[in-house]
Amino acid sequence: SKSFSICCWAYATTLDATNRYIYGYNGAISGSADRGKGLHFGFRSSTVFTFDFWHDNLDYTTSGDLNTWNFWCATFDINTRTQSLYKNGSFLLSRTTVGTTGIIAPSNSYQMGRGPNSAGYFAGRVDDFRIYADKVLSLDEVQEIYKGRLTFFKNNTSGGSGGVS
Repeated sequence: SKSFSICCWAYATTLDATNRYIYGYNGAISGSADRGKGLHFGFRSSTVFTFDFWHDNLDYTTSGDLNTWNFWCATFDINTRTQSLYKNGSFLLSRTTVGTTGIIAPSNSYQMGRGPNSAGYFAGRVDDFRIYADKVLSLDEVQEIYKGRLTFFKNNTSGGSGGVS
């Protein structure tokens, strides 16, 4: 497991009691025995946005997300096991995960627009989707991406390209 950040603009056209995930693990997982083996990024219901590692989740009660563009960003720091969530460039909340190893091995597959077990399809549009591997974005970096000013940066941990433009 590694630290990472996920960011995107999302325009939800349907929010209801159904899970509406923007990005997630595409595999069969079930129950608390699989804690930490999944990843869900998106809406758990019409009023809850989640950054979830399967039974190890950061949930935020939200409103005003239907038929409007919002910028969402989530970060995970493997060293402190801290999940953080941002909306429209503002920090919302953070928590320490229950699991000690972070999430998922890199061999697992992930999909845009749905969650685990082939469920939780996102209804709407997604733009400027980004994953930063080995990078926990700072509040300043999240704000710069939100404002459209940060399109690329050098990854300090490996010396390679750490961002997308």
